[in-house]
Amino acid sequence: MSLSTGQKLGPYEVIAPAGAGGMGEIYKAKDTRLDRVVAIKVLPSVTAGSADLRARFEREARAISSLSHPNICTLHDIGHQDGIDFLVLEYLEGETLAERLRKGAMPTEELLRIAIQIADALDKAHKQGLVHRDVKPGNVMLTKSGAKLLDFGLAKLQIASGVVEGVTGITQTTPLTGQGTILGTIQYMAPEQLEGIEADARSDIFAFGAMLYEMATGQKAFSGNSQASLIASILKEESRAISELQPMSPPMLERAIKQCLAKDPDQRWHSAGDLKRALQWASEGGSQVGIPATLSRRRKSREWSLIAVSAVSLILAGYFGVKYFIQSRVAPPVVRSTIIDPGTASFNNQNFTQFAISPDGQSLAFIAQDTGTFSQNLWVRPLSSYVAMKLPGTEGAIIPFWSPDSRYIAYFVDGKLKKILATGGPSLLVADGARVPRGGSWGKKDIILFTPEMEGVIFKVSAAGGKAEPFTVLDSSFHDFTHRWASFLPNGNDFLFFARVEGGNGGTEDAICVGSLDSKEVKRLVKTKSNAVYANGHMLYAIDGVLMAQPFDLSSLSFTSDAVPIVDDVTYTTNWSFAEFSVSPDGSLVYRNQKNILGSQLLVMDRTGSVVDSIGPMEKQYSPKLSPDERRVAIDITNQQSTSTNIWIYDLTTQIRSRLTFSVDGDFTPVWSPDGERIAYLHGGSDKKVGIYTVSVSGVDTGVWISEIRPGIRPSCWTADEKYIIAQAFDAKTNGDIWVIPADGSSPPFAYLKSEFGEVLGRVSPDGRWMAYFSDESGKGEVYVSQFPKPLGKWQVSNHEGGRPRWSRDGKKIFYTDNDDFVCEAEVNASGTAFAVGQIRRLFKINGARPGLIYDVFGNGERFIVNQNPETSEARTYLNLVQNWVEELKK
Repeated sequence: MSLSTGQKLGPYEVIAPAGAGGMGEIYKAKDTRLDRVVAIKVLPSVTAGSADLRARFEREARAISSLSHPNICTLHDIGHQDGIDFLVLEYLEGETLAERLRKGAMPTEELLRIAIQIADALDKAHKQGLVHRDVKPGNVMLTKSGAKLLDFGLAKLQIASGVVEGVTGITQTTPLTGQGTILGTIQYMAPEQLEGIEADARSDIFAFGAMLYEMATGQKAFSGNSQASLIASILKEESRAISELQPMSPPMLERAIKQCLAKDPDQRWHSAGDLKRALQWASEGGSQVGIPATLSRRRKSREWSLIAVSAVSLILAGYFGVKYFIQSRVAPPVVRSTIIDPGTASFNNQNFTQFAISPDGQSLAFIAQDTGTFSQNLWVRPLSSYVAMKLPGTEGAIIPFWSPDSRYIAYFVDGKLKKILATGGPSLLVADGARVPRGGSWGKKDIILFTPEMEGVIFKVSAAGGKAEPFTVLDSSFHDFTHRWASFLPNGNDFLFFARVEGGNGGTEDAICVGSLDSKEVKRLVKTKSNAVYANGHMLYAIDGVLMAQPFDLSSLSFTSDAVPIVDDVTYTTNWSFAEFSVSPDGSLVYRNQKNILGSQLLVMDRTGSVVDSIGPMEKQYSPKLSPDERRVAIDITNQQSTSTNIWIYDLTTQIRSRLTFSVDGDFTPVWSPDGERIAYLHGGSDKKVGIYTVSVSGVDTGVWISEIRPGIRPSCWTADEKYIIAQAFDAKTNGDIWVIPADGSSPPFAYLKSEFGEVLGRVSPDGRWMAYFSDESGKGEVYVSQFPKPLGKWQVSNHEGGRPRWSRDGKKIFYTDNDDFVCEAEVNASGTAFAVGQIRRLFKINGARPGLIYDVFGNGERFIVNQNPETSEARTYLNLVQNWVEELKK
């Protein structure tokens, strides 16, 4: 339906035609109320004939209008007049990306600038549960103020076979499209869409990758002479390598696009936010792995030319000139700085912080724990950037270490040794059998040495993968118990390692040793309890929490002088015999200082957030749980010296604190039994079987093993009928899952919720009929309720993102924390099989300690136990970086 100049639709007066979109005609118009220029998009007349369709359209349009982002075209209004359905949009001047691409491929700088903006827009929308479903160059407008993503959820009004598919359908536009059962612009459709599976955020990422490919090369990612051959290409074929078409394109960009275009949705970037960070890294330079091979060769050629010219210059300058140059050279300064955690994840893991600086000194790999879901992943941050990138597919990773060329990171997960490109991609299996790993090192001969268990020898395996074989031999004359923390020396043949004697935490003969790939002979170097690393002519190791540097000769494999202290209070884990530091050959040192670990304070607060009482001293403590009689609090506390974690109980009446468990390696996340007589907890150490235990509060037993679904499972509640313990476990494929464990161990555990989404922190209602839990299925975290013990029905409780649900004692309220750290109270009504959410109130903002469960509720919500961070809500965990540290030893 065409509109004429001057025609009015409500307060909007048509000025002139402005083009045609995928779902109707577009007009430039004037909003006579606000005196601004807008765009009017007239929808197909079929919408007017269906009241249900119009109602659905309006609901979805309102949801989309809530998107506020500088790179998303704003939807101002929707309307219906005289049988005409129309949209009122932000009026944009510029050209579409499709028009720009007719001129050919884009320069990398321009491409990355636009790509980062669109990725950020997609990330914003996905977090609000909105999927575009038609990302393509024609839906991106290039304006002076930046790129704008158009038709978000609105260009999907598709009429196919006489049926209106609705706002969430997909448009068909030329080329190679037509009326049919497959909806979408085929060149940019993900394989699952072509197979008739509903699109989700990962489908948008595929389409975005196809668009990026076209921006980088000027060619379509997939092609065909017919619609059928094009579909076959998308389903089965791989795109031609970008480096073949554009040799100067950064490999990191190519890898990012390749991951977008993975056929399997699970192998793509897990979120547009992760992809955005990878693009930012590419834009900021990243590491040397981002330099095109052609450019690298040219640089080497130029370097040799410069070397030749420099040599001639030096000869001409003469002996005295050279001598003067050498004598006048200024030593590089020692530079100290801090590396802050990513914000959404914390360095403050409950065992110890795990990080490794790359051999080229350019990047830091580290393990960080998500502050909301507690899942831990491998992250990478270039030291030249403020941006850290989480590597998808590394959930549960521990103990990272680098390849010698700084391209790969090896790590342990689920009993396996794996490796992954530092820029992201699929994780590759190197070896099985690493059940309780204690370190690894990757040498220049492409050999990896690692310790798979808490006791026993170091194993050797090819970095390409294969069967790992025992390599070192325990020295019976010293009563060796374990060899661990292998670290190759620069020649890639000799290596350092720590030998612990006897069991427990070792003995007086514990020592740092040196071995060789060519021999089984071992030389004990120094008696101490520490990992050791060589760098810059020194061996670094810890003695009683002090980081030492001792000159070390690589030819004789012996010390040449005494050790000197370089860090007074490095964080040290006694039961692991591990000091938290990492060094690179370029003179960079990363370490964690014990003083960096901030404790938290247990407080009693009222509904306004006023502090009623404080409980105990400031500690590194997590997961406070009130006893059923509300007279005691169970909590796990990490010892600041030994860093072992155990369960403690505070008596709120006497203010006396007593220790309940005495594990060497770690007990976490206590949960009370309904009668208050026992506590369930996770034992995550190696001194006894990993899994869920229960222990008598009276101390008559030392813990009874109940179950292990997988390492890292944590209990979240004990049902009122005492039959079940609810727990959460993390899996690389299904993220967080909620499990039900029979408390008496009489039958196997069973999964309550296990899907591709993260579902954690399950809490069963006092009457045992409902389960409240956290899920990120909508793209953002929310609290939901479903029936128990079978998940029938589902109701969303939170309205501003939410997590950490808690029931009131009477079951008439659910408390949770929103994304601004406010404690919220939702009135709920559960009668029969129906569930209803009533009024929601924000009560007070807390500064909760991360990671861990940060609060619990007295009774029906008049008071709260809060695990409060000190001083400021901006408290962050951090590491220390010292560059050119060896210069201090010369003073």
